[in-house]
Amino acid sequence: MTTAAIIGSGTTFSGAALGALAELLDVSGPEVSVSDVDATSMGSSDNFEESIPGLANGGEVTLELNFLKASVTALYAAIRVVDTFTITLPDGSTNVFSGYLKGIGQKTPVKDKITVSATFKVTGKPAFTAAA
Repeated sequence: MTTAAIIGSGTTFSGAALGALAELLDVSGPEVSVSDVDATSMGSSDNFEESIPGLANGGEVTLELNFLKASVTALYAAIRVVDTFTITLPDGSTNVFSGYLKGIGQKTPVKDKITVSATFKVTGKPAFTAAA
């Protein structure tokens, strides 16, 4: 059987207001999770705790990209601005989410390239659409 796996090269990230960010190195997220709600009662069977699913959380999306002045300038202008963001995979599949930029970092090693990290908080439910 031949695998249908794809590599990440060619993935893009853009915001409706932010625009596209160039020279992405890594995209992590969104990391959706569901909280646990304790539903244990005096009548719970065999003295085992019971749980029910609580609210879902869209988590965060973290990017790492090469340091480019234009991208860093755009990111600083986008702090705390709620926007619609799209992660487009090489096969055309997309992850679309509403969120805001909550953090920017920079790594400046002595013997390697300068990189920038950006962390976006997902607000609401992200939407994944598989490519046809």
